[in-house]
Amino acid sequence: MQLGLKLWSTNGDVLGQAESLIAKGTFQYVELMVVPGTDPVPFQKSGLPYVLHAAHDTWGPNPADPERLEVTRKSLEDARAWADLLGARFIVFHPGFCKPGFSAMENVLEFLKDEPADKRIVIENMASFGLDYGQVVEHAGYTKEQLELLMQDKFNFCLDLYHAMRAARSLGRNPKEYFDELLSLKPVLFHISDGDFSQTLDNHLGLKAGEFDLAFFAECIRSVPQALVTLETPREHLHSLKEDEGNAVIFRSLFS
Repeated sequence: MQLGLKLWSTNGDVLGQAESLIAKGTFQYVELMVVPGTDPVPFQKSGLPYVLHAAHDTWGPNPADPERLEVTRKSLEDARAWADLLGARFIVFHPGFCKPGFSAMENVLEFLKDEPADKRIVIENMASFGLDYGQVVEHAGYTKEQLELLMQDKFNFCLDLYHAMRAARSLGRNPKEYFDELLSLKPVLFHISDGDFSQTLDNHLGLKAGEFDLAFFAECIRSVPQALVTLETPREHLHSLKEDEGNAVIFRSLFS
């Protein structure tokens, strides 16, 4: 099972640590968030295996918001260029969200219709609702039907287990039935973190630091043994990967 370390393209200072962790087998690849305006060359020189994550709304891009289409298109073009340079296997893409009163799905489908087929691009499922624009907003890509429309046989699928658990709860769905629907889409990549249900905002937590059923997550991952798995756990000490190493140990213990 290949486990990925999540980094941002502003994290060049920990590349040496990442190389060491991959060399000793703690991780097998880096999932790299492509932050706008950063330089790919240090990451290219490292020669590490990469999965990329296209920049999302934290930096402006949001394909479900018609006012942000230009910056979103640019971020996806940049991610493709980085993928070509680094030989990245996949590019994770957030479907986004829109202001209340508009259709997130309609907007993101309009955005994606002109995108060429590229199986490196993996559409990530989202939690159904979140807090943005200072109010509750609906995301795109939180049901099997929506995700099928977004993928259009042109793209692949990333199953974010944290987002799926939040969506199942907010939709009042039985988690096993809901997850089975998403697993039927044959994810090529998983994201895993812990979390709790008391927070409205995204609150990815370290493994065993929340209340999610990690054994259930492991069962989901086992059902798609060829898929990659990226740890999306937080890092309190930004210049050290010790917390990531600890979360990797916990992750492996779920399968022992």
